[in-house]
Amino acid sequence: MSEGKIIISAIIKKATNSIYSHSGISFDPYLRSIYTFLGKEDHGISIETFDKFNDDRHIAVYAFFVEPDRYEN
Repeated sequence: MSEGKIIISAIIKKATNSIYSHSGISFDPYLRSIYTFLGKEDHGISIETFDKFNDDRHIAVYAFFVEPDRYEN
């Protein structure tokens, strides 16, 4: 989850009473590819990197791990 910096982000933050307005999902433990929706440049699904968030935004990273036998079934 991250704090967006565009106008729609301000609307989302106001409506949800949260500092976060943007979310993504990654299957890479190093966060080299984060799949997001409604990117600033492209409206739709985009692929971002964790390096993009090196400014003064608030971010939160949540992780969970799946045992190999559960993943394959």
